[in-house]
Amino acid sequence: MLRQLSGDEGGARPDAIVITAGRDITSVRTAMKLGALGYLVKPFSVADLAERLTA
Repeated sequence: MLRQLSGDEGGARPDAIVITAGRDITSVRTAMKLGALGYLVKPFSVADLAERLTA
């Protein structure tokens, strides 16, 4: 999905935080390369989510 959001259409790319159960470094690096502003691993607390949203 992140690939589709960061397409080549030249428009503004929306901010994205990846929320997933994937903990492997390859997934994290790929998400960040594709433009994710944050990466949140499940399960997470409301405080963790609030911190990412305000950052």
